[in-house]
Amino acid sequence: MLKVFLVEDESIMREGLRDGIPWEQYGYTFVGEASDGEMALPLIRKTRPDVLITDIKMPFMDGLQLSQIVSSELPNTKIIIISGYDDFEYARSAIEVGAMQYLLKPVTRSAMQKILMQISEKIESEREQSEYLDKFREEYHEYEQLAIRHFFEKAFDGTLSVKEMYDEAAKLSIDLNYPRFNIVLVYIDENPDELLRYFMRFKEYLVFRWNIRTYCIMIFCDENNSSILTDRCIQNIVRICESYGEEFSWYVTSGEPVDRLSLLSECYTNVNKKFSYRFLLPKGHVLTDEVIEKAGNILPKDGDENDRESDLSGDTGRYSETIKRAISYIDNHFKNENLSLNEVAEFSEVSPNYFSGIFSNETDMTFTEYVTKKRMDLAKDLLRNTNRHTGDIAAEVGYKDQHYFSVVFKKTQGMTPRDYRNR
Repeated sequence: MLKVFLVEDESIMREGLRDGIPWEQYGYTFVGEASDGEMALPLIRKTRPDVLITDIKMPFMDGLQLSQIVSSELPNTKIIIISGYDDFEYARSAIEVGAMQYLLKPVTRSAMQKILMQISEKIESEREQSEYLDKFREEYHEYEQLAIRHFFEKAFDGTLSVKEMYDEAAKLSIDLNYPRFNIVLVYIDENPDELLRYFMRFKEYLVFRWNIRTYCIMIFCDENNSSILTDRCIQNIVRICESYGEEFSWYVTSGEPVDRLSLLSECYTNVNKKFSYRFLLPKGHVLTDEVIEKAGNILPKDGDENDRESDLSGDTGRYSETIKRAISYIDNHFKNENLSLNEVAEFSEVSPNYFSGIFSNETDMTFTEYVTKKRMDLAKDLLRNTNRHTGDIAAEVGYKDQHYFSVVFKKTQGMTPRDYRNR
């Protein structure tokens, strides 16, 4: 039902309209009346009517002054001005203050009915259009968010070359022209609106949904402010989440800043490994290295590669059935350049977020680290025992970009593929 408010200083006229019009029959509910604009204004602000019917000549505050204020404060309210003056200037003034209709007294029931029906149709049409636009914006936003997430999934998996990252980012209007990058992951149980609104205010932060309740925040930094931007990000997440109360479930952690797009996968590996400890530390909210170490769960440090040198596929007895199946699937598909965590999680019939956590906790190695190790082991074998070109070997083990393969090889093996072959 649409709400209607009546302002008329002549009591007989006001009562006649109030009692003589079958409001509900026309789809309206009568929410209030007043004898002048001054008395009407606070009541109108309170009831927020869809339609205002007001006389043009009244003491204290006339209908034109009232209409001007209502049009400014409640732009969706439709205004009908009634007047005993058949004067063009009055009508022109009524139009200028936003009146939709100008009726001459005496107002007949049929005339009022016709106008009320016209206004009802107009309001309904406007609401339908507004709902359509809202739905369009919501669907477009969801599509945009999905496209952004898919882009960063590929970037974090290391399946895109640097050129491909720039090309795809440009299509999504994402500016990657920064010297440093960092990643923050935040799990928030519900009501993420305040968090999203905060980070959308700053160009240095790009926030998007990572899965059902986890959000990823990309931080774009220069050489000197990466720590400042990361700390500010964490502090505001803490502030927002703590305001929801002690029973509210939330977790946040950050990676280590990297100065190359090609190292985004490394940054994500670092942050995702720490993020997985929320399953082991349900009372911890900010998952830092210090918090994890104090809890007795030491993260693997650089230089501990020898502790993880054994091939997981050769010793799966201590793993859950889910991880055994996942390892078998990875071992058979790691040479596919498009292999992703989501694909393996789907095969394992668990969510990507859960799979990432249990894989890291059971194997002491992230999904990306394990896939990379499988690829590097095969690459080393091919470099030692064949004369194949490095580019062919890169493609064979799952890297379509030879340069990126060389970067990963040097980082994990401490030397270039050429140096390894000539050693």
